[in-house]
Amino acid sequence: MYCAVLPMSTLSHGIIAVVRDLLDSDTAFFRTASAMPEPQRSRVLANRSRMNHDILALMRFLISPPQPQQRFVVNIPFDINAPEFEPVVVTPSATQIATAIERNTTAPTDGICAICQEGFGDTCSRLVRCSHQFHHACITQWFGSSVRCPVCRDDVRVPQAEGPTGPSASDGGSHLFRG
Repeated sequence: MYCAVLPMSTLSHGIIAVVRDLLDSDTAFFRTASAMPEPQRSRVLANRSRMNHDILALMRFLISPPQPQQRFVVNIPFDINAPEFEPVVVTPSATQIATAIERNTTAPTDGICAICQEGFGDTCSRLVRCSHQFHHACITQWFGSSVRCPVCRDDVRVPQAEGPTGPSASDGGSHLFRG
């Protein structure tokens, strides 16, 4: 690790300037923070406190650089619930959907689609791994916002040999919602 060595007078003047700026910034910050609603104010004050701690730690580092083999760690707060982070929708690819669905299977006469709760016509689509049956339009739309079977939650992205399989017709298990 390389650390530039500055004359102590230059270094101390720089540190004094940073501390002065930090105090000026804190004064303005706390005036603004006092007007915030309580839940937000607590979070903002905690973040500011961590930031000040990290700035002071950096200044300590400049005054007395670490010995070789020492590490300097700065923790950066990360709030997953912050408004700038939006959830990412995970969807299967077109290939994964085509592999997961068997189209135009014979529809049971007394079954209904678990997604729309409507009866089947002459044909329906069946998921290959778990054998649950749906209208083709319903299951295709479902996979636009989810990677899992709406009945058993089986992930259609997992290859058949790796993931759990649902009960099959030979097990005597029912894969249809019967109302």
